[in-house]
Formats: sequence, C-alpha cells, structure tokens
Amino acid sequence: MYKTLSSPITKKQNADALILSSKLNESRQRKRAYTDFLGVCFAVDFLQDSGYRVNIQRSLYKSVKLYSDFEITDIYSNSHRLYVLTAYGTEMAKLPVSHVEFGILPEAYIVVELKIGMQEASIKGIILPEDINFEPDNDYYKFNINELRSIDELFQIIKNYSGIKPSVGRHLECMNLFVPYTESKLDKNDMKKLIEHILTCETCKKRLMDTLEFDSGSRMLKSRNGLLTNEDVSSEENFIRKLQSSNKEEENLQGAIDVIFQDNELNNIKKETFKYKAEIPPKTKKMILTGFSVFVVLMVVISFAANLPIKAKADKKVQGSVAQTPADYSSTYTDNDDFEVNIPKLNKNKGYTNVSKVSWEVANKVTNDDQKKFLQQAGKSIRLNLQNDLLLSNQIAVNNKVKFDIKFYRDGSLEDIITAQTSGVQALDATIKKSIEGSLYYMRPPKGSFTGNKNPLTLVVDF
Repeated sequence: MYKTLSSPITKKQNADALILSSKLNESRQRKRAYTDFLGVCFAVDFLQDSGYRVNIQRSLYKSVKLYSDFEITDIYSNSHRLYVLTAYGTEMAKLPVSHVEFGILPEAYIVVELKIGMQEASIKGIILPEDINFEPDNDYYKFNINELRSIDELFQIIKNYSGIKPSVGRHLECMNLFVPYTESKLDKNDMKKLIEHILTCETCKKRLMDTLEFDSGSRMLKSRNGLLTNEDVSSEENFIRKLQSSNKEEENLQGAIDVIFQDNELNNIKKETFKYKAEIPPKTKKMILTGFSVFVVLMVVISFAANLPIKAKADKKVQGSVAQTPADYSSTYTDNDDFEVNIPKLNKNKGYTNVSKVSWEVANKVTNDDQKKFLQQAGKSIRLNLQNDLLLSNQIAVNNKVKFDIKFYRDGSLEDIITAQTSGVQALDATIKKSIEGSLYYMRPPKGSFTGNKNPLTLVVDF
C-alpha cells in the first residue's frame, strides 16, 4: 500500500505519456492527451505498488482515433474496467457526457490530480456510476475533487475477480462497422454499437485495434513518402539527419518515429544497429558484401527456376476454371480509389508485393443494396488485412494479378475459396488465401447471396 497518495512523477511515467501523446497531430489535443496519459501512468503505478495487478494491453486509449472519439482512458484490474480522470490546474474532475450517452460507463473512475508544473501527482478518490445523478455542464459532468469517494472503496471493488462478462451486440455486426469507422462515416447509433461491443469483446477489440494501427501506419507512410532509403540507415549520423531534415512539421516527427519503430525504439536501434560499424575491417567487409551478392543472385535464379512448373500448372487450372463460369462478367465492384495505401513497391521487373486494387467480378448484375454494400466493405477490409499480411511476408508475386472463386453457404458463411489465377508463387497464394478467409469469416454477405454455380463470385487482387 502507498504510504501516501501523493508522489513525484517519474521519468518513465513522463516518457510513456510523451510517446503516446505524440501520435496526435493537433497541438491542443496533444497537450490534453499528455496530461490524461500522465494520469493513467501514475494510476497504474499506484495500483501496482498497492499490490494489485493492472492490465493495459486491453486499453483503447493507445489508439489515437479511439481516444479522440470516445475520451476513454481505460485500465483493467482483476478484470474490472476502470477509467482514469486527470485534473490539472483545477479543483474539478470532468467526466465526459458521451460515456453516459454511449452506455460505456466503467465500474469506477479513478481521479488523479496533477500539480502545477507536472512534477507531482496524487490520487484524489473515485467516482462511481451511481454518482452521476445531476445535470451536466455542457459536455461534462463536473465533480469537486475534494468531495470524492475514498480510494478504499475501489480496493473493495477490485479485490475480487470480476469474471468474464457477456459481450454486448453481435460480432459480425460490429466487424462490418470497422471499415466505415476508419473513414469516419459512422452515425451516432452505429458508433454506439461499435464501442459497446468492443469494450465487452476482446476478439473484436484486438481486430479493430490492428485495423486502426495498420490504417494509421499506411497514412503515415503515404504522407512521409521517401522518408527512408538504403542510404539513410548506413550510419547513425545519416539516419538522424534524414529524420530531422524531413521534419517540415516538427510536431509530426515523433509520430512518424513511433509508427516506424513501434513505441519509439530509436535508442535500441542506435545501440544495436550501429555499434558494430567500426569493428569490421574494410577487406573483411568487402569479402562479406561480395559473398552476399553472389548468394542473392543464386537464390534469385533458383527461385525463378522453381516457379516455372508452378506457373504452368496454374495456367491449366485457370483454363479449367473459366470453362465452368460465364465468359463475360456483367459487373465489377472495386474499392474506392481514395482508399489506396501508398506502400513503396519493388521493381516490377523483379516481382510484385503491393496491392494496388481489390475488385469483385459477379456473373449477374447486382441490384440489391445490401449485397452492393457487402462487396464494397468486404473489398476494403480484405485489402487492409491483405496488405498487412503481405508486409510481414517475404514472398514476391511473379504475376501482377491473382483471382479466387468464392462460394458461400445460404446462411452467408464461407463454403470454399478456389484459386482461379495464381500469383506464380504457391506459398504466396496460400498466404493470400488465408488472409481472405480471415476477412470473410467476419464479414458475411446477406443470406442467400452468391450461392450456387449459377451465381459465381470472383475476387480479383491486382498488384
């Protein structure tokens, strides 16, 4: 147990809050986030030093978009969901009205007061949901921090395991909202369905966080085109100089570093990547580079030779597939052009690794709005997940297009995925197929859609 509810802010607490808040672009938001995250870090250490385990791996505030939209600073202890409210330079703790409107109140709010100068903090007490029994002041319910419940009441709550609570809403309905949410196209009712479900479903929460992380990283890479080259990582000095020279908007630099190096591991990279640069003699270094070049050339030749029979076999498969489906498709659905993710491409003379377009080919014209919506949203979701999986893969496509014939059962669940046109690399086909299966497991068409041989559905991925 803490001897006192007040203590100095540690360097680690300050560093962690800076790293998290640096991901927000707007200056005012970033300042508010810094104080909120500093309060979270202090509350986490307070509970841990008081003998309670705290889980922040499940916390939503690590996503810039989720924090901005819902003002949730959540932590978990013994499976109890708790929010942290931070008061700085005021005697009032402000609780967002949106928490009540969206039905996402925690079991308790922990109120942390930051002293002026942010050198010291203290736990002021807690607020329970039943304490919200008065009218709000604009967008917040305001509580005097000197009139809160004792922290001992929180310990009484979290000392017993909460248990696994049932999820609110349906998994598939929530999954279908992921892509519109990344594009900020959800109305208030859909936002409520989304946040209520992910706060009670760990599987959907993790998948949404992965989707938002990839979307954020893709947009950052697109805006930072040319940030990194092979020359930049040749020495510590060149690397640091490149980051600094590319920083036309200084406030965005830390966010770029966080995305590229995952939680700002720049210091580790400096230690591990560059510490051996002066220890390898020039002659030895030349021999290593020559040997490595020869090895790469041999591997390219072997890989090309190994893929020749696969391509021939794939051509046969394509011919057989075309015979079973109509020669002409009457309609094609593609994802929106403005959704394109600008990931650096490899030389096309050597192969393809970046997804440029995902589209659907259907035998019969689609007039049903629900089916159209499914094709559009599923295409975007597949593209996001597929590009993410390809970034983690070391396989390169020989052909610039791959096709899969997809069949659904009448209830909308996936029946089968058949390779209609191969990428030229068997391992890559398997990776793409698995990624598509993962997306379509959560995103299903309306019941009775795209079933049977008379209504085939083909997914086309262009590299």
